[in-house]
Amino acid sequence: MIRERCWKFPEPCGTVSFWNGRTVIPLSYGGLLLEKKTPEPAAQKKTLIFERLQADLLSRQAADAEYMEHLIRTQKEDGSWDDIDYQNRNSSIWTTSHHLNRLFLLAQALAKPEHPLSHSRAAGDAVLKAARFWGSRRFQSPNWWWNEIAVPELTADTMFAAPELFLNQPEREMMLNVMRQAQFGGTGQNRLWKAGNVLKRAVLENNDALIRRAVQEICAELQVSDREGIRADGSFQQHGAQLQFGNYGLSFLSRTTFWNRILAGTPYAFTPEHLNILRSLVLNGYRWILWNGSFDLLAQGRQLGRGSQTRKADEALRSIAALRKADPAFDAEYARIFNTERPFTGNRNFWNSDYMVHRRPGWFASLRMNSVRTVPAEDRINWDNALGRYLSDGVLLLMRRGDEYRDIAACWDWTRLPGTTLPATPVLNETECRALGLKDSSGHPPRWSLSRKWRFHGESEFTGGVSDGTRGAAVYSQNVDGVKAKKAVFFDLDAIWLLGAEITSESPYEVATTVNSLLRRGEILQGKNWVHHDGTGYRGENFAVLIGKRTGDWRYIEGGTAKPTTQTQDLFQLRIPHGVKPSNASYAAVILPGATPEETKEWDRWKIILNSGICQAVEFSDGMTAAVFHAPGKLGTFETRQPGVFLITENKITAADPTGKLREITIILNGIEKRIVLPSGAMAGSSVQIPFYCTGHR
Repeated sequence: MIRERCWKFPEPCGTVSFWNGRTVIPLSYGGLLLEKKTPEPAAQKKTLIFERLQADLLSRQAADAEYMEHLIRTQKEDGSWDDIDYQNRNSSIWTTSHHLNRLFLLAQALAKPEHPLSHSRAAGDAVLKAARFWGSRRFQSPNWWWNEIAVPELTADTMFAAPELFLNQPEREMMLNVMRQAQFGGTGQNRLWKAGNVLKRAVLENNDALIRRAVQEICAELQVSDREGIRADGSFQQHGAQLQFGNYGLSFLSRTTFWNRILAGTPYAFTPEHLNILRSLVLNGYRWILWNGSFDLLAQGRQLGRGSQTRKADEALRSIAALRKADPAFDAEYARIFNTERPFTGNRNFWNSDYMVHRRPGWFASLRMNSVRTVPAEDRINWDNALGRYLSDGVLLLMRRGDEYRDIAACWDWTRLPGTTLPATPVLNETECRALGLKDSSGHPPRWSLSRKWRFHGESEFTGGVSDGTRGAAVYSQNVDGVKAKKAVFFDLDAIWLLGAEITSESPYEVATTVNSLLRRGEILQGKNWVHHDGTGYRGENFAVLIGKRTGDWRYIEGGTAKPTTQTQDLFQLRIPHGVKPSNASYAAVILPGATPEETKEWDRWKIILNSGICQAVEFSDGMTAAVFHAPGKLGTFETRQPGVFLITENKITAADPTGKLREITIILNGIEKRIVLPSGAMAGSSVQIPFYCTGHR
């Protein structure tokens, strides 16, 4: 039992902490003193969880004293602040929640022994007034996420930071009622967020049964899923089969590693099986998408705002470091993630998410596509990524340093994204969206959009890739906004090949293939069929180079930004124009990362075998053939009876079915026929290797 005694002290004293065995620790505000008898073991474990949660909150950097004193001075008698809009309806950045942010900051300052406001009665009064104001009104956002996830969490954090303020009614019950807005439910990271909030409330309420159930809910998402969450290919999906490494997935990684640390050594700790799942998510997923302190933009999800690439990379690396500490047997594998001097290399195809990553010692490339099996990048939620309609239509990004696309999103031409073949679709404003009856996730017309109709799945089946772990090939069969194209990308050890065939358009707008569009850096050199910029060479025909400053507005990208927030960037864009309503157009280009201008000019390995609507194929530097067969066909001494994507050598073929629907595939090499059973279920679309013990395949 807890024995409470209330004494009045002339000055605040003691330290803000929780009990520890029989030790009597004076708690600062209002002269409260708690004495705790040695608890039973189960209760003692809960005490450990409490202490860890509190220690985590108090370890965070606090706001400076001047700002805290300003909050105390400007707080109204009812606990509110005049500069907060308590009627705000923004679904992305709900500014009414600033009240709860201030509530927590005041509680944290009060609780941190080294803070100038530590033990301040004025700060304590401000916390209680702010708590009463919110608890008696229970403001609701138009976005359920704030009501059921963010608000209960901020409330819990306040109670853990300064628990001595919330020992009695009515403030304690008010705060717990706010926390009860979070109930079990949802999928993926949404389920984990809610369960985490319930777990915190259960710890505060000393409810062992609820703690156990909340932990079970968290751990239920630590599994490979055929729906939202961790997929068999190592990717993370949310809002359907949509790649979400950097938004929901990053929160999933952060929260699971957090709870692993908080629950360690208690009866509720993660099992070795749960740790295996987390390790796999990192080694087969997250380590692939980080490069020189940057998070791949194509894997971030819909939130591409200012500083997002570095901020998300930092958060991912912190979570991975925490997991590394808890998983010492695999330290060497984790260490490779942090070795930027010698980054690990390879090619990985995320077949469940239509996404491929290619890593070389000096560069990183990623390709994002979509199909009838996956959800294109979302552009209809909370005004975020409003112009992102085409962000998963064959976008190809290349990084060497890691800053090539840093904060570029506001200034991009979103119909001329790297790797894409698109019409110059005009941006609709809110009035035009309303006239079309276009409504976002909250039921309101978007402020801007490239969409005339929302896309909830891609349009084609024949999209996917093949990988042997070192090199890869991918196909995107495009059919979007009147533009059809058969697009292939081949990843060699020192080059990236881009082929396009059967490009036709019914769109009234000009169509172009964009080879790259990035921040301009240094001089641009060019000659016949070659261009060089920022340490990368480009080879191809009919190149058009566009350079210059471009001004954009972050409101197009950040749904929570209300006022005009312009930014100007100096951009380099390389494109291949196809004109208006092209018919059976094509393109071929090669990107040479790290090549000098001289190497680019003299490069002579232009070995395109075929670029047609039937087959697109190139020869790599070591003689390997990479091929996309859109239909059964033959290439030299290689033949396939079914469409597919292939990497062909003299003694091995790596094959994949982009549709994920075929049960088997029949291939012939040098007269030797083999019938191969293809992966199924969650592995459908993944690569298989077939050995051929013969010589010569061409």
